[in-house]
Amino acid sequence: MGRAYVTDTDGNRVRKTVYGATWDEANEKLGKLQDQERHGIPVPSRAWSVGEWLDYWIEHIVRPNREDNTYDKYESKVRLYIRPHLGKKPLARLSAAQVRAFMATLTRQEIPAPTRFEVLRTLRNALNRAIKEEILTRNVALPPSRSSAPVLWRNAASFRSWSGRSPVITGTRTRTRT
Repeated sequence: MGRAYVTDTDGNRVRKTVYGATWDEANEKLGKLQDQERHGIPVPSRAWSVGEWLDYWIEHIVRPNREDNTYDKYESKVRLYIRPHLGKKPLARLSAAQVRAFMATLTRQEIPAPTRFEVLRTLRNALNRAIKEEILTRNVALPPSRSSAPVLWRNAASFRSWSGRSPVITGTRTRTRT
């Protein structure tokens, strides 16, 4: 067990307790909590379920700031698809694997592809807002990042003969000096 004073999303200093099966596990969790505090990342002031967050998002963020058609579309996707499958899960513990399983369930239920896309987009938008509200630190509904393969020439001479410029390789992309 470990304890630390941290700032929550309401701006209050609160004492948080972390537990672990072993001392090392508890100490690791405490270290992560203290790192979050050092980097200015607040802890959630309450434990949201996915369903609670979606209800709040729809009523307090989407409804006042979006057109009626957008509100109706988001509300129907939440009510018909997301809430029944993911609504009771803790928001902070929602994983990419759970989102993939949810989307696979929609596929097995023969939900049309455009509808599945809209459902995922709705979930992604809600989780993006949770990040802006500092309730989450990452969006598990985003597609995995694709690393681009490096663009390399066999030798600098073949590049110069092709372009007439000398190559400058930075990161994973080849650039030329002009």
